[in-house]
Amino acid sequence: GHALARVYGAALPTLLAEAIRPLPELQRVKLYIAEEQYILRKAYESLFPLEPGIEVVGVSGKITGEALVGAAQDLAPDVMLLGFNVLQQDTVEQLRMIRESCPDVSMVVLCAHYDVKGIRAIRDFSRDSQTACAFLLKHTVDTVGQLAQVINSVAEGRVVLDPAVMEGLIAGEESEASLLKELAPAEMEVLGW
Repeated sequence: GHALARVYGAALPTLLAEAIRPLPELQRVKLYIAEEQYILRKAYESLFPLEPGIEVVGVSGKITGEALVGAAQDLAPDVMLLGFNVLQQDTVEQLRMIRESCPDVSMVVLCAHYDVKGIRAIRDFSRDSQTACAFLLKHTVDTVGQLAQVINSVAEGRVVLDPAVMEGLIAGEESEASLLKELAPAEMEVLGW
C-alpha cells in the first residue's frame, strides 16, 4: 500500500500539471460584419460572439466600397459578411474593390433580392476570383449556425452558392444563348463585326 502511494505521489505533480495545462486555443475566424438593415446588423452583432469559432472584429452599417476597403485594410478580417438589400451591378463593383485591395479576404454576401445585371456581374466576378466567397439570399438562411457554417466554409477556401442564386446564374446563361439562336445569319454576321 505504501509503495503505491509513493509511486502515485511522485507522479501526482506531473499528472496535475498535465490536467491544468491550458488547451491550445481554437483557431477562430476573424469576421467583419457590414449590413444595411439595422435589425439584422444588431442580430448578427449579438449572436456571432456566441459562436465558438468566430471572432467579430467589427460591425458597420456602411456598405460603400471605400468604407468596406478601409475596414478590410484596418481590421484584416478573414471573412467579411456583407448584407445588401438588392444585389446589383454596383454591389459587385464594391466587391471588386475589396478583392483588388485585399485579395486574401473571403466574402459572404447576403441579399434580399437580385436583378439580372447583378447576377451577370456576380457570374463575371466569380470567374475572375481566386478568393473564396458565398452568395446567399437572406430568406434562405434559417439559423446563425447555418450562417456560421457558411462563414467557416468560406474561410477554408470553399465557394457556396444559394440554390436560388444558382438558378438565376443558369437562367441568365440560357437566356443569352436563346437570344443568339433567334438571330438570322445576316444578323449574326453583323454582330460578329
